[in-house]
Amino acid sequence: MMKNKLLERETHEAALLPEYGRKRLLTYADSFMQLAKSFYGMESGPVQEDDSKTSRENYLWQKRLMEDRGLLADHLCEMSRIMAGIAQESYHMKPAGERTRYHIARELKKRGIRLYRMLSMTNENGKLEVALSVRAKLPEPGEEEYTVADIAGLLSVNLGVRLNPAADSVSCLSGELTTIIFEEETRYHILTGVARVAKEGERISGDNYTFTQMEQGRFAAVLADGMGSGELASRASELVVELFEQFLISGFSPNGAAQMINGALLSSTQETDVSTLDACCVNLYTGGCSLMKAGASTTYVKRDSRIEKLEAAGLPLGVFGKLEALEMRCELMHGEYLIMLSDGVSDCFMRPGAEALFEDMLAGLEVREPGDMANAILRQAIYRSEGRIADDMTVLVLGLWENGG
Repeated sequence: MMKNKLLERETHEAALLPEYGRKRLLTYADSFMQLAKSFYGMESGPVQEDDSKTSRENYLWQKRLMEDRGLLADHLCEMSRIMAGIAQESYHMKPAGERTRYHIARELKKRGIRLYRMLSMTNENGKLEVALSVRAKLPEPGEEEYTVADIAGLLSVNLGVRLNPAADSVSCLSGELTTIIFEEETRYHILTGVARVAKEGERISGDNYTFTQMEQGRFAAVLADGMGSGELASRASELVVELFEQFLISGFSPNGAAQMINGALLSSTQETDVSTLDACCVNLYTGGCSLMKAGASTTYVKRDSRIEKLEAAGLPLGVFGKLEALEMRCELMHGEYLIMLSDGVSDCFMRPGAEALFEDMLAGLEVREPGDMANAILRQAIYRSEGRIADDMTVLVLGLWENGG
């Protein structure tokens, strides 16, 4: 009876706390939206320009002020959208069954781990998540440590679903009370490969990239090419990569993240703070890919010997106040590859007929490892440029594989 009351209390708390937080988030979202509307409403009528130096300076200042207000309003709208989206996320929480919970608690206790709370959740994608609140007794010298991965295996056996620790989970337990999230295993996993070289005469490449495993089965690859080469270009592209990754993890949409970064680069006093953005977000449950391009080179999809091109015309980040980045979608399946290039590589194939030869080369590649494929592409680019490296070159390759395949 006591255990049943405890389970009922956990269910009540699981329902009450999200509802309380939901209302607060919606209130915050509405406040940000109203503030954004006030900035939109501040735009004044056209400023009359005359030939005097003072009036010309006033005209440019007021024009820049209106652009900055518009950017700030756009950013506030994006923050409002994120808060409202989080508030509307649907999670169905329930305590685990009494027998299952008892068995898991008993197995954990054998290893010096006390289970305080266990909740299972079905998220808005229909996938299982399990939250455990535990406290571990630190192992004695010579004792084998029971890791979070070991707990995932225990849960998988008892719940009949393959579970893995969430992307940001700790790997080992401590003596502190810790809550760990376990997620249903994805259908696919990503293997990556990189090949890169700096421009001749430069010590540092102006290209930067990152691969990021995120929660709920998402994987992101981001490539940025700074204006020019060397340290200044590297600093701009590194800023873009780091901010875009952080915004994605925080819940921003790819377009919202790009708009925020564009505003940050525009407000910089450095004229060289301009960078392309090439981003790909993969859903590892479905294989669906969402691509975002701002001044970036063509992306290629290799499906055995068939090659598809994903290209978009546009300007890099940090050029104009209103960013017109293009979003595209594609689907990947087991054994297929997505290839991202910086301008230094794609420019090697700009001569008449060279791009067709490049696609034929991609189609004929028989290597399976993404790293080997990236190196083969880079070697071909250097060969086509007659051995000269006139710009920073970076090749990213993502290969999609079914788990267990």
